[in-house]
Amino acid sequence: MAQRFATRRHRPLALALLALVALAALALAPAAAAAPMTGFTVALGDVVDTAGAPLAGATLTFTLGEPPVEVGHPPSPIREHPPGPIRVATNGGGHFQVLLLAGTYAVTAELNGYEQVNQDNDSIIIQKGVVARYRFVMRADSAP
Repeated sequence: MAQRFATRRHRPLALALLALVALAALALAPAAAAAPMTGFTVALGDVVDTAGAPLAGATLTFTLGEPPVEVGHPPSPIREHPPGPIRVATNGGGHFQVLLLAGTYAVTAELNGYEQVNQDNDSIIIQKGVVARYRFVMRADSAP
């Protein structure tokens, strides 16, 4: 009997709590539905020498040329370029991974003892939601 009394006594509190949760969910639903996708994606790959050996410690510099034109509704909230180039170094196996805003990029790969590799804006295209995979081949400096 005491168990039943406690359940009845707390029922209004449980109903009030449930109503509060339902109201909070309804209030937050438009914000969640309107939250646009960020337009970022992952670019990954490796840097190797002309024989295919991985190059650890190579620095890749990604410079955004033009972000893509957003089509559809709602448009992307990202309208500005990042504050500058994004730099990433390869790991011990010559691999790199970086999160980038969708768009076209100029990429430079550098490592002491190797010729710099430059890819212009037309060759590196990062699409929203698509993992981009790249391989950069570096040639050893020709020492005189």
